[in-house]
Amino acid sequence: MHLRVAVAEFIPFLKLRKENGNVIMSGALADAFDLIARRVNFTYTLYRAEGDVWGIKRPNGWTGMLGMVSRNEVDIALGPFTLTYGRWSEFKMSAPLYADNIEILTPVFEWRMALFNMITVFKYEVWILLFFTVILICLAMSVTDKCDNPNSKFQTRICKNLWNVTRTLLQKGEGTNNYNYFALNLKN
Repeated sequence: MHLRVAVAEFIPFLKLRKENGNVIMSGALADAFDLIARRVNFTYTLYRAEGDVWGIKRPNGWTGMLGMVSRNEVDIALGPFTLTYGRWSEFKMSAPLYADNIEILTPVFEWRMALFNMITVFKYEVWILLFFTVILICLAMSVTDKCDNPNSKFQTRICKNLWNVTRTLLQKGEGTNNYNYFALNLKN
C-alpha cells in the first residue's frame, strides 16, 4: 500500500527539506512515522503544505494540510493537530501522541525508597555548584536591576530574582504548561 502524506514543518519534532524534488523529513515525529510505516508495511510520498499551515476551517473549506486531505490531494496528514470539535467531526483522527518538554536528563540509577532520593541523582559537588551558580546569577541580576532602577531596594531585588531563577529552573513559571499533542489525520 502506498500513501500520500501531507506534512508541515514543526521544529524540532518535524524538519523538512527538498532533495532532488522530493520532500524529506527528519526529527522525532518522522522517526515515529517511519517506524509505523515499517511495522504496518506501507510506503509513502510526502507533500508539503503551502506555508506549513496545519489547517483551519474557512467558509470555502479547509486550509493547509487538512484542506489537502478534504480535497483528496493526500490520504493522511501528519502533524501536531489540536483535537477540536470541528476537526474531530470532519476527519478521522488517530489516538494522540503526547510530547513534553525535557526538563532534565538523568543517569539511570537504582531506585530505593527514601525521603531525599531525588538528591542522589547528582553528586554533592554538583548540587553545591548549582547552589552557588544560582546565587551568583541572582546577584548579577540584582546589580543590573539596581543600575536600571536605583530607587528599588537591593534586598527586594535579590529575593525577587532568586524566586525567578528558581521558578525557571523548576519550570513552574507562567506559560510553561504548553503541552503538545500530535495526531495523524485520516480522510473519511
